[in-house]
Amino acid sequence: MNPFHYGSIVTDKDFCGRAEAIKQIQQHMDGGQNVVVYGERRVGKTSLIFEAIRRKRSHRALRLDLMNIKSIDTLCRKFISAPFFFAGSIRHQMESIFTSHDSPFFKSAIPMSIDPLAYEEFAPFLTERFEAGQRKVSAEYLEKIFSLSGGVTGDVQQFCEAIWYVSEPGEEISQQHIASAIDILISREKLSFQSALAKVTASQVGVLYALAVLGGKAPTSKEFLALVGSRNASSIKKALESMDKQKLVYHTEAGWKIMNPVFRLYLHLTMEPRAQG
Repeated sequence: MNPFHYGSIVTDKDFCGRAEAIKQIQQHMDGGQNVVVYGERRVGKTSLIFEAIRRKRSHRALRLDLMNIKSIDTLCRKFISAPFFFAGSIRHQMESIFTSHDSPFFKSAIPMSIDPLAYEEFAPFLTERFEAGQRKVSAEYLEKIFSLSGGVTGDVQQFCEAIWYVSEPGEEISQQHIASAIDILISREKLSFQSALAKVTASQVGVLYALAVLGGKAPTSKEFLALVGSRNASSIKKALESMDKQKLVYHTEAGWKIMNPVFRLYLHLTMEPRAQG
């Protein structure tokens, strides 16, 4: 059985690290304090909350989907009271909900930011999982997996799941395994990638390709503009903002990123370099 899980809540033996964050959450639970958990997509926010509750044992988790909640009155009809944890990946929207003066949730929860698991903490867990299936992975290739996935916890698990799928017991993970895993991951999502590209403009496709090749730390640099084939920095900004609304890209303190790292690889591997100019 493949030991790597992504796209769903993980707890117990499938959960890795975050001892200090769990301690903080449990302390807030003891005090009956609401908490809003921030963090990039797929870093494990929901899993963190559920694992903290599981270890507490004296509490039970009630998961409520707030997607269709339109007002505080509707929310109140759903339940009366509990120590709430709100989790979301779109940071600026989450911050607006809990820091805007006209929001019904203004200052109703303590903010708690969650970053991706550090390599030093996550790597031993992943190595142990590979070894349990009689597969060896060197630090070199484990670091490469982190790099390809952007270091995001859920995406790292996704890459490891694919590598496990293309490898056999007794093998040592190699570049060929990684290449085969990338092919598998792209094949699984290729149709959705093609659909996404069909919905954006040619200039936005150019921006996506430049993000895939150069990253998004300096999207108005000469190198970035040249790769896009544009001399207008404002058009780059507009393209990024438009694709942010389409959830193709998102902005972090480290710059702009493509939402799906497999999409980034697809763009990098399948698109031809644009003419310089």
